[in-house]
Amino acid sequence: MKVGKINFKYISDSLRFNSDFHLSEGVAYDRLLRANPHFTLENLTTDIFCAGRSKRIYVSEDNGYPYLGNTDISSTSPLSGCNYASKKFWNERKGFLKEGMILTGRVGQNTVGAFSYTSKELEGCIGSDNVIRIVSNGTVKNGYLYAYLASKYGYHLARRHISGNAQPFITEDMLSNLPVPIIPKPKEEQIHNLIIEAADLRLEANNLLNEADEMFHEGNGLDFPEDWLSISENEIKLGFSVKNSFKLRTTIKARNYSFRANKIIEEFDVKKGIKLKDYLKIPLKMGARGSFKRIDSKNFKGHSLLSQTELHTQNPKIFKQVRAPKITEDDIAKRGQVLIPAAGNASGEGEIFVRPTLVRNNFEGMLLSEVIGKLECKTENDAAYLFIFLKSKAMFRILRAMIYGTSLRYPNWELIKDVNIPLVSDKIKNEIGDKVLLAFDKRGEADKKENQAINLIENEIEQWQES
Repeated sequence: MKVGKINFKYISDSLRFNSDFHLSEGVAYDRLLRANPHFTLENLTTDIFCAGRSKRIYVSEDNGYPYLGNTDISSTSPLSGCNYASKKFWNERKGFLKEGMILTGRVGQNTVGAFSYTSKELEGCIGSDNVIRIVSNGTVKNGYLYAYLASKYGYHLARRHISGNAQPFITEDMLSNLPVPIIPKPKEEQIHNLIIEAADLRLEANNLLNEADEMFHEGNGLDFPEDWLSISENEIKLGFSVKNSFKLRTTIKARNYSFRANKIIEEFDVKKGIKLKDYLKIPLKMGARGSFKRIDSKNFKGHSLLSQTELHTQNPKIFKQVRAPKITEDDIAKRGQVLIPAAGNASGEGEIFVRPTLVRNNFEGMLLSEVIGKLECKTENDAAYLFIFLKSKAMFRILRAMIYGTSLRYPNWELIKDVNIPLVSDKIKNEIGDKVLLAFDKRGEADKKENQAINLIENEIEQWQES
């Protein structure tokens, strides 16, 4: 329980009497920053806005614009699982993202206050109407402004304005009054350069993964029709002949029957390869492990807990610190493992819980949530190749079809383990693996540079508190 003394002036100024408001980090940081030289965010921007809505019809990649929601903008690979909105019907021009925009979610437990930087990769993509765009006017360096908002100060200052109950919610006007500290120009320049370098490294990493994906398909002779790989709902269509040769189409939605997934499995089966269960170092042991007792607290140093949300978040900075008396080696992430969420919410299309990631420098040594499954291979290069296979659109179709459950869904590993991994030669496997490992090394370097920039800001502000 938090306990603290509050000046009556704070209550009269804020017109708030509830204790959780006055004892929150955001309120304390706000008082500190406003007592020192600062701008407000509206003084540093030309616009803070959400785009309006337009008619949205999802189409194939060739006929649409990438459409990014709240979780996509902060994803390590924002374009890998997004929908594509029809170019013909999209009319909201303010919806397009531009390089250098700073983005955050307007609604959502994990997206409000989580800021991301728009790289060249997202130029021309569409952001949903729940994505708040912040456009710098150049008074301070754009990279510095992003690093400050991405720091613990920006996060808590944004979230102090949250309203709503079931769904946290903020507005553009709430953000416009955020205080932004004035720091020495050489340090501002240094922070800006680190953020730009980090953005460039992430772009290089995603380009390498795209190249590895192309090599996987071309090297194994895989060429699937686009409609087999689309993100849209699985369907069985039944045609009925009626008068005037008009065909009535009746659609039965059936997630667990997928014509496309079956055809892809057939294509995999005729290729030279190896069964998933035979590819692994140890027998397939996926799905949720046994839950363990744990204590969450900010008052002690424990294990950093890796949740499903953070698996695919670009540079996740907020890990729960937990103590658990019965942690085993099986609960700790190890370098070279492929991690994949083993339970997911039923809402929405394109479930993120069947999308993998690779443990390199990013998650090594962290405590895994019990609903994160893991795959271990003989070498890191083998794991890198397996990652590319699992993240492919074709394998996504299979994983999405092989699930069960209602409000929570779970992959059926007894079926998945018999899927054939196309593997023409060790030479192709090693070339693909090398690209993937290099990509993850670049991601790790990008995170390191971004965290360095954030630490420079946080250390500067902490010096104010000491003086």
